[in-house]
Amino acid sequence: MFIKFDTKEDLMAHGNMRVTELQYCKFARSMPVKSFLSKGCQLWQIDSLYAPGDQPFVELYKDIFMSGVNAGMKEVNLADKMIKYYSPDKIEGIINRAKLLKPDGYEMLIDWLKEGTYYNGFLVI
Repeated sequence: MFIKFDTKEDLMAHGNMRVTELQYCKFARSMPVKSFLSKGCQLWQIDSLYAPGDQPFVELYKDIFMSGVNAGMKEVNLADKMIKYYSPDKIEGIINRAKLLKPDGYEMLIDWLKEGTYYNGFLVI
């Protein structure tokens, strides 16, 4: 279900692939959410987690991720075609639901999310 890349070259070799990118939010926790979401994000990060396509990921994980926040500070679900922010305090719940439901790739997701606790949550792009 998920792909990680070891090098920037491997990542760029897949640059034309349609993916959903799960990206660590590296903005300071003191920065207002609305502020960094309105700035956009740098796509194709080497430490991101990638799910090929969008529909299989959404179908398998919509009940695990629940809702995130968009740039307008409104709650949106995983299927909404926009950048979604998940704060650090949502990570534990996502991990617990993934362990319970065990969708394809959940172990890789959990390992990636655990590292996300060092950042200001994560984005789904």
